[in-house]
Amino acid sequence: MPLSKVFLAVILILILAFASSSETAFFSLNRFQLRRIKERYRTAYGRIRTLLARPSRLLIMILLLSELVNLLISSMVTQFLEKHFGGEAPGAREWYLITLGSMAISIPILLFFGEITPKVIAAKMNRIVAMVNSHVLIIIYKVLFPLLWVMDSAIGFVLRKLKAEGRDHLSKTMSILSEEDFMILMEEGHREGTVDPAERKLITNVFEFDDSTVSEVMTPISQAFSISATARIMDVLPDIRAQKFSRVPVFLKSRKNIVGILYVKDLLALRNHPDMHAIDVKSLMTRAMFVGPNMRLSLLFRRFKESKTHMALVVNTVAHEEEAVGVVTLEDVLESIFGEIADERDVQ
Repeated sequence: MPLSKVFLAVILILILAFASSSETAFFSLNRFQLRRIKERYRTAYGRIRTLLARPSRLLIMILLLSELVNLLISSMVTQFLEKHFGGEAPGAREWYLITLGSMAISIPILLFFGEITPKVIAAKMNRIVAMVNSHVLIIIYKVLFPLLWVMDSAIGFVLRKLKAEGRDHLSKTMSILSEEDFMILMEEGHREGTVDPAERKLITNVFEFDDSTVSEVMTPISQAFSISATARIMDVLPDIRAQKFSRVPVFLKSRKNIVGILYVKDLLALRNHPDMHAIDVKSLMTRAMFVGPNMRLSLLFRRFKESKTHMALVVNTVAHEEEAVGVVTLEDVLESIFGEIADERDVQ
């Protein structure tokens, strides 16, 4: 192969590497990296912002470059093999061998030097690669803008016809930061001193909230204050006053057989009741919400909001029978995020 064609092939491989690294670098930038570029390199940020304003057009441009280079290199290799091994009038067998030879030569070179290596480098140095490559990309973008606009519009039209989300989907996808990325950034901020321990704990609790279950925050039924449904109000009133709870679980026969909840505020209406000494707890209790120990806290929180209640009884099925194993309140759910919440029962 003439030296000029070897030189041209090297240039084409470099262009392919440029396109591959640009694709990885630009589409792996997150909002925090963009903010850092904006603060330190405003000119580079302006170019990157222009290119990412329409991610679909940037992707089309990069793919056009890549496919054009692949086509040219494959054509050069095929011509070289045809000239040296095809003879004057190559038949079907010769063309078959030429095609296989072209693939055997071009594919490994293109994959290693034009795809894998530049993408690995760009993944590790995406900010630097994006800023450097933006110098050339912005020029190509402006030159090819009419073609990019036509192709982007055509693709958007097809996507709308297929009831897809269209071009803006790429932009929305880029703005999503995964939980893992956020936790890495939070840990970096904690080490640098920009995120204090309390903020770190709160952020961690928020991410763990969806995975936490009722059994992790409930109060075991053996430790919960409860009263018998058959007891008279006057008999349990001193204990209720001492505990200072606004809601009290009510059991029948066994503490594991919770049948309802007594709202302490309902006792206020009985202050002047003539038969107060004869009123039992069962006549005042209300229906309780029952949940399983494996229910996620996020779902329980929604149940509390929908039912406008602040307490639920945790029940477990044993031998086809349900028995209470704990009590969970809205305060327990909130404390799983914000930590200990002081109230009127806590010792100051």
